[in-house]
Amino acid sequence: MSNWWIVIPAGVGLSSGACFLFSPAKFIDFVFYIGIGLGISLLFWGLGTKLLGLIIAGSIILTVAPGVTFSWKSIGIMNPVSQTGVMLVWFGLGWALITISSRVIGDKFTWWPLIPGGILEMVGLGLYLGGNPNITESFLTNTTIMSLLLFGSYIVLMRLNFKK
Repeated sequence: MSNWWIVIPAGVGLSSGACFLFSPAKFIDFVFYIGIGLGISLLFWGLGTKLLGLIIAGSIILTVAPGVTFSWKSIGIMNPVSQTGVMLVWFGLGWALITISSRVIGDKFTWWPLIPGGILEMVGLGLYLGGNPNITESFLTNTTIMSLLLFGSYIVLMRLNFKK
């Protein structure tokens, strides 16, 4: 029996100390630092013992803490709908992190977390754009241009048979 549980108090203690050291120690700062410390601790424990349940909990907590902090604290968005959208986009990244981390403990990827992650990403993006119509046009224009460039690059590489 290993003592992996010790990473939880160590991570939370270190992150609490970092909160006092690097921030004004407001409530939202504690949410951020302790959430990051707890998420990294659970993810480390899950990867060390190869338990997917701990990886799921660690990945979600690791991305919820910055999502709450960045959406409700500092990035300058005034509309609550856009703030909720930013929070959901961060939450969706946690589900993608589960897929990436599953490859570390196994021989193949676990693909099912991309379903709720993709739904959360799309809903969050829609809320972000719907809550702030001033940036919608420039965001969609830039995203469309980048998507076309990436798709064109993919077609050229497939034509040149980049598998060789």
